[in-house]
Amino acid sequence: MNMNGIVFMTQTNQPPNDELKVLEQTIEKELLDLILLHLESGSLELEKAQEISKEYLALLPFHDKAELLKKLGSLSDKYQEAQEVYAKVAGDVEKEDAAERVEQMSQHIKTGNIEEALKVAKGGE
Repeated sequence: MNMNGIVFMTQTNQPPNDELKVLEQTIEKELLDLILLHLESGSLELEKAQEISKEYLALLPFHDKAELLKKLGSLSDKYQEAQEVYAKVAGDVEKEDAAERVEQMSQHIKTGNIEEALKVAKGGE
């Protein structure tokens, strides 16, 4: 994708699962949308936009959600555009993880394994 002199290309390295690949593509699109919006408004220079793009691409591929959040978090420490994307993604990942924990706890409770349900509730597997 090439817009206003900014090039974003999805890496060809396959992430470990389709869900992570979709999340990478979503982040890329949202970051590009914000960069373009800030370029059009004049609040971002082309050189800085290119720098953000290059730094994001250097983070790829992500091997899991924890790595994704860590790397995107470090990018968000440097760039406002990445902060906005990071806040949204981190919230979505947290909600998803909470739903998975609740499902795991439910399965343990259904099988009468209360101790395992408590472990999951406390953050263990």
